[in-house]
Amino acid sequence: MEIIIKIKSNTRLNDVDNLYQTLYSAIKKKNTISLQIPKSFSRNFFSITSSLIQFTATWIQSGFAKRLLLNIENYDPETLERLYEQEFIFPIIALVWNDVTIEDLKQNNLRPYLRRFQNDYILKMRRIEAMKKGEKMLLASFDHFDNATGLLPYFETSKDFIGKEDDLKDSLRKPFMESILKYTKSYFQNSLDKVYDDFIGIIYELIKNTQEWGKEDVFNVPITPNIRGLFVKFYKRGRKKLIEEYTDESAIVDFFSNETTIKSNKYDEVYFMEISVFDGGSGFVKKFINDTDEILDDVSIIKKCLIKNQTSSVGIFKREKGKGLDRILQILDSGNGFLRIKTDKYCLYRNLVKEPYKDVENGNYEQMELFDWNSNSTTNFTTLQYSSGSVISLLYPLPQISDYTNE
Repeated sequence: MEIIIKIKSNTRLNDVDNLYQTLYSAIKKKNTISLQIPKSFSRNFFSITSSLIQFTATWIQSGFAKRLLLNIENYDPETLERLYEQEFIFPIIALVWNDVTIEDLKQNNLRPYLRRFQNDYILKMRRIEAMKKGEKMLLASFDHFDNATGLLPYFETSKDFIGKEDDLKDSLRKPFMESILKYTKSYFQNSLDKVYDDFIGIIYELIKNTQEWGKEDVFNVPITPNIRGLFVKFYKRGRKKLIEEYTDESAIVDFFSNETTIKSNKYDEVYFMEISVFDGGSGFVKKFINDTDEILDDVSIIKKCLIKNQTSSVGIFKREKGKGLDRILQILDSGNGFLRIKTDKYCLYRNLVKEPYKDVENGNYEQMELFDWNSNSTTNFTTLQYSSGSVISLLYPLPQISDYTNE
């Protein structure tokens, strides 16, 4: 029996948990499972794209995947051009390309019509181009493609991660300054260099860490199919409307309700960036357990991954062991940011405005504060259905200038 999981156009972060429930219910019954995705989202907000990529990775790696269905009525070039303006379309199709049929709702094979658009997108990523519409960019590597197609040379070679942060800074400057931040370049001119340095520091550390837990399983066998990537997006949103729309996501509401720190302009608009890094690999918990004899509960393992000198990196990162996630917390602390982690069976967050960075010494992970996404508790952690890999999503408010603020 075939079960079709339908992702709705109004899907929110809290709805993604229900998708996993449906997936694992079908797996338990040994049903084949197809996935239907919309042609767009009515509210594609913080971490939605990355979370759905993670769900797709979990589905395609389950062994029960059958078809990917696109909710489109036509597949003429104009329709497909509009379709590929949606940031989630290319990575999901590329992730499943080798393993399932790709059809419209009338069961027409779409692969011949999508191939050109997929190849064009790969070329745009290699040129590091932002998307045409919206101040956003998606860059992804695919371990099930050959190196020339699947790997992005400014992130990695066939063996190693890029060596220097300055090289990445030079590579990403043009799309950031000319596309993603184009409407704010003159507005934030005095502080933009510092903001850009923060973005690069975050991206460098997160992409580096996907090399550790995102490529191989617990037995160091390459995972296929697999995706590892970056999504960045600029937002300008009215604070009041944003809070009203996301009342069911209390962590987000709490973050943007802080008018003292998260300042708005004279129109009560907040400017901020999303930076999300995602992969379909082993995730924090499985990778850490495999590399240590220490007995810890899962959330404690995730906490240890956020402490200096506690990551399990070896080989090409040995000299920089443990800097990554701790450094990101420091950057978010200085930028009044927000961190969300979805890995294994857990979804956790940290609001650095309310809970500033603390230098946790001597490996005392119990001092590391992480909050459960559903309960908002530091002790009562919700156990969810297992998700492949990890998604780390950050909110970084852009600084306001006095001429534009309410003050």
